[in-house]
Amino acid sequence: MKYNELISIVVPVYNVERYLEKCINSIIAQTYDNIEIILVNDGSTDDSASIIAHFEQLDSRIRSYSQENSGLSAARNTGIDNANGRYIAFVDSDDYIHPRMIEILYNNLISTGSDISVCDLFWIHEGEETEDFIDNSVTVYNGIDVLRKMIRDDLVSVVAWNKLYKREIFDGLRYPVGRLHEDEFVIHRILSQCNRSVYTTAKLYYYIKREGSIVAKVSPKKLEDAMCAFTQRYCWALPRRDKKFTDWCFDAMLNEANYNLQQSELYEYEGLIEWTNNMVRSALKATNLCSTITLRKVVVGYVWLKNPRLSSKIRWFLHC
Repeated sequence: MKYNELISIVVPVYNVERYLEKCINSIIAQTYDNIEIILVNDGSTDDSASIIAHFEQLDSRIRSYSQENSGLSAARNTGIDNANGRYIAFVDSDDYIHPRMIEILYNNLISTGSDISVCDLFWIHEGEETEDFIDNSVTVYNGIDVLRKMIRDDLVSVVAWNKLYKREIFDGLRYPVGRLHEDEFVIHRILSQCNRSVYTTAKLYYYIKREGSIVAKVSPKKLEDAMCAFTQRYCWALPRRDKKFTDWCFDAMLNEANYNLQQSELYEYEGLIEWTNNMVRSALKATNLCSTITLRKVVVGYVWLKNPRLSSKIRWFLHC
């Protein structure tokens, strides 16, 4: 199937020699063939570079870039900087995609006049087989609705890689280098630029749950970055004057703070509790009580600084 509009598919690569060939082959096999495949080698020390070079010789649509290891965000940013397509998609190099993923995402985006097109995904273990079943049941969201769905119902996943984006969404927007939970830092900024978003129930992305992946590990760095992302999102929401969305951002921030406390007690992470308290305190200082958040939320927040367990009881009692 041929189309006129070029789509850039960005694949960050770091030490994934076991999975990379399957990933690239799944992209090459796309029924939408007017694509460029941008492979960014982020300082791999295994055989990933050789695999990239091999595929670059096989398919003229593949371009590769190499850089010192700087993390997933930096690799994605390199891909964005060098993308020529009218649209952009991301695929993690240890995952793979359905042959019709780009075709379906593109058709849904064009037919609904959307700025972003999202599909469902399979979460599978290494070696597990999946059913090849597509139910392209589509729902369209306008404006703020998709932001609310993202944070309240988790209908639109925050991850970067099950989506097709209009290129201009990334004008002036990049992933935060050096951060884990990089998607949490930017997804609200991405969706806020979308006048219309389309979501399909078709499971077109195959996410591999593998041992040793960053997602599977808990660390102080990961906990701090997640808390930072949720706090930044809450502060970003404040001036938008959407009380419901701001309330939900506050809830997400406080839930993450509670999770940090639990993990700190479990793993004895020194300094994490004080750091988390400072993050919540700074967010509360930035709060405008007049119009941007429900007063009960703020009361709960200040109680949390003194007694998190009491704060949880008050949240339950006040239904907030």
